[in-house]
Amino acid sequence: MKKSFVISLIVCFLAIFTQHKAYSQFQFSEIMYAPVNDMPEWIELYYSANDTPMDSIQVTIGDITKDHSVSILPQKPFSFIVIVKDTSLLKKYIAIPDSLLLIEAKLPSLNNTGDSLYLKDLLGNSIDTFFYKGNWAKSGISLERANFNLPADNSTNLVQCKSLDSSTCGMANSNLPSSIDTAIVTDQLIISPNPFSSNSPIKNKCIIKIAPNSKVENIELSIYDINGNLVLRRNLSENYSGTDAFEFQWNGLNENNFQLQAGAYPTIVSWTVVNSRKIVTLRSIIVIAN
Repeated sequence: MKKSFVISLIVCFLAIFTQHKAYSQFQFSEIMYAPVNDMPEWIELYYSANDTPMDSIQVTIGDITKDHSVSILPQKPFSFIVIVKDTSLLKKYIAIPDSLLLIEAKLPSLNNTGDSLYLKDLLGNSIDTFFYKGNWAKSGISLERANFNLPADNSTNLVQCKSLDSSTCGMANSNLPSSIDTAIVTDQLIISPNPFSSNSPIKNKCIIKIAPNSKVENIELSIYDINGNLVLRRNLSENYSGTDAFEFQWNGLNENNFQLQAGAYPTIVSWTVVNSRKIVTLRSIIVIAN
């Protein structure tokens, strides 16, 4: 087998792997299935962190009868994408964040009595599903996913929006913090208390405990807002010796020492294992309460 052919196979495999990884980080986040007046129906997707650059991507969104193709431009980590048939009409009712990717495209009709939605790649492989019943949210109020780690197919994880605006279109879901009732992601990363509040005399900071199970280096902590903007980055390697656990305290301040507002803050801790040179990445969400 010629060397050039082997290299071509490797490049092809890496491209397929990268594409598959990008697809897998899209999830259904929120829908408006029973709008009032002439507001259009819309679907919101959530895009989690991707460790490799992502080119424009194509997905299909459909129900049991028909699929619709949607082109998505490269996105920052932890960002929202809203898809709607008429963007101008949606802006008439909702103040859209400037950072939001708003896509005008055909969508399956979202039945008021309930429906099943499917998110697929172009080969027809399932990425995510969203099953709801019509009585899970009132007319004019969106239906939100409360926990992205759980299936979107039950009334415990699909909850009526609590925002006074009747939706959180393009923003963090109003029910998201309530789903985070534990700080433990793995035994190597523990965050407590979570949520915490700068207004609390007791829980006014959180402790990020890091416990690698082998000798590591290049330990980095990155905290983002829900729109994917970096608010704090720290190199924690100087606090680490051997394989012992150590702690970092965060009081909710950003790089400029300004207090951040209440909300969910995606957090990434990464390090390099000395012996294998493997990079370990752990993810969690820190919640700042009012």
